[in-house]
Amino acid sequence: MKSIAIILCGGSGSRLWPLSVEAKPKQFHAIFDENSLFASTIKRADLLDDVEAIVVVASNEHKESLAKHAEAYTDKPLHYLLEPIARNTAAAIACAAQYVFQQMRQTEPTCLLVMPSDHYIPDQSAFNASIKQAIDGAAHNYITTIGVPPSKPAIGYGYIQQGDIIAETSCRVVTRFVEKPQLAIAKQLIADPQYVWNSGIFVLQVATLVAEMKKYQPEIASCSEWAVKNGKLSQPYFALDKQALQACPSVSFDYAVLERSSNIAVAQMQGAWSDVGSWDAISELEAESGKSVQAHPVKLHQANRNYVKTNKKVVLIGVEDLIVVETEEGILVCKKGLSELMKQALS
Repeated sequence: MKSIAIILCGGSGSRLWPLSVEAKPKQFHAIFDENSLFASTIKRADLLDDVEAIVVVASNEHKESLAKHAEAYTDKPLHYLLEPIARNTAAAIACAAQYVFQQMRQTEPTCLLVMPSDHYIPDQSAFNASIKQAIDGAAHNYITTIGVPPSKPAIGYGYIQQGDIIAETSCRVVTRFVEKPQLAIAKQLIADPQYVWNSGIFVLQVATLVAEMKKYQPEIASCSEWAVKNGKLSQPYFALDKQALQACPSVSFDYAVLERSSNIAVAQMQGAWSDVGSWDAISELEAESGKSVQAHPVKLHQANRNYVKTNKKVVLIGVEDLIVVETEEGILVCKKGLSELMKQALS
């Protein structure tokens, strides 16, 4: 089935302050190698055989950053859908579907491969295999999420309970969503093979999305249709209509559709994955890979299990399990295990 990758690039990434700031959120930073997370996502989409074009949904404020992080990493047609104001993932995805239908003239059955721009997925072959499975589910008119077998009782992730296998596919019906559970519940969930992490990546047909939006979120469906109909094209950029988006409810796609619909499936990805949602996540991933981005030496004296990212020399004495990050924006000192509280601390 013909497929178009939809890359959601509008997040602020505030949980990675002081590296990630509004003017340059985390997706535009190179964290694990020389490529930014966004550039790595473009490469990941480019390597999918079924993808014929890539649509990037991003804030108008980041317009000047998009091409330099994207165009060197794919030969496939790139479209930039610019949001004048943020309205969360339900509106972003609905607008992308309307853009594919109205502007790209995709009237025959077409799959949308929706993925965030800031995830860590090192195993391309595992990712490709999961997308092929998800396309099978989408062909049977399911909204198919990508689930990842959990490796730890993460409290920052959502969980999916898998049900029966869907005939003629290797996907399973989703029977329950559990959003960011307490630690005790997370420990119970990872002991049950029915549960997988919800990666926030999913595959669905344009027609399926439009129908589900009209059923569960008619206001978002209407606003997204008008946001594209009244938008302005200036190749390769398409500016969504601000007035239409201002009238659009701001809710996540998970809450708006996934948790309401009875038409949800899950395909598993048997490979490493992280949403790179906290400094704890980054410190764990770097430790697992054996790589370090530290530019200057860290002097340790009776100090253990600390993570330091800075361009200055740092001396740690008698401290354990700290995260220390320094940029021009500021300095973070945090106890490991508490970096998920970044949003509360900055509010």
